[in-house]
Amino acid sequence: GGGGVARAAVRLTLRFVQEEGYEPPQGVVEVVEDAEGVVDASERLRWTLSEDPDDRKDSLWIWGLFEQALYPFMLCSLTTARPLALSTGQELKAGTTLYAKLPHSYGSEQGDVLGTGALTVRRVTRYQADLAGLSTADVAEDVGVGSVTAVAALGL
Repeated sequence: GGGGVARAAVRLTLRFVQEEGYEPPQGVVEVVEDAEGVVDASERLRWTLSEDPDDRKDSLWIWGLFEQALYPFMLCSLTTARPLALSTGQELKAGTTLYAKLPHSYGSEQGDVLGTGALTVRRVTRYQADLAGLSTADVAEDVGVGSVTAVAALGL
């Protein structure tokens, strides 16, 4: 490859540090290992547990059945430190914010479990909102760029 562009598959080791006193649970993402230098470590990275952000209806868990609310997703974002080539042939510029939405569940023995989720970028398009061009509207859409799989790294 040319110009220091990363491969489509990127392997990161991240530690999710929970901050006390928040509901839903949330905290800071620490980059433990980033061999390819993909993540911009100067950005403060955060994570939060969430109900489905695309479906804000009432929670489907029943009070008293679980001691904690079930948040079926973990959302986190990170900013790229350098260009990233995707398997689709697209290239993400350095400084692109990637949004990850991972399925999340509580396992009685293994603790919190993260599955494979979607990785998106937010593309904002500016439209003329009226014929005279006096006002504009920014419309943000999430564009899928791949998937992200979380594998528990024991002993961290």
